Amino acid sequence: MAAAVKAAEVPHVVLLSSIAAQQPDGTGPIRSVHYAEAALAKVSALTAVRAAYFMENWMAALGALAQGILPTFLPANLAIPMVATKDIGLVSASALLEGPHGQTRIELSGPQSYSSADVAAVVGELLGKPGSIVAAEAPLEAVVPTFTSFGVSAPFAELFREMYAGIRAGHVAWEGGAARAVRGTVPIADVLRPALKR
Repeated sequence: MAAAVKAAEVPHVVLLSSIAAQQPDGTGPIRSVHYAEAALAKVSALTAVRAAYFMENWMAALGALAQGILPTFLPANLAIPMVATKDIGLVSASALLEGPHGQTRIELSGPQSYSSADVAAVVGELLGKPGSIVAAEAPLEAVVPTFTSFGVSAPFAELFREMYAGIRAGHVAWEGGAARAVRGTVPIADVLRPALKR
């Protein structure tokens, strides 16, 4: 990718990156955007939009609602930054229109952080049954078997186990410093509501 950007003399690249992209290891699949940021910064002005945990990721867990649970690999009361893909699109488009400002990092989260218990509560409210859904925390040891049961390779599944471990340990976190903190406006209820109407 960096070679193509260099060959085409692209003056400004906006990259969808991730929270913790500043970390060289211990972040699982996030490591790929660590390398992408480094490579692109050598050949073009780069705006890295480091997004928080996607709110849409929760849609994969909605299949268990009939059992009254929202499965998660995170501690039920651990609040983490989350963001809607709509906000990612809006901020990325804005960054493209702004143009280059050297090497820029935007740390993008939604209007508030949420825990798994918060998300479960929102789901219960959207279903019209407040308190009916609880966050069901699975141990880290269950990550690889769960992902491989979906057809994911064991090495790739291990990357997600590493990411969840990094979130739990506080290693998957914002860099801060010169990075620009931006908050989106879309709450998680707006993201999940359409999926729950199906």
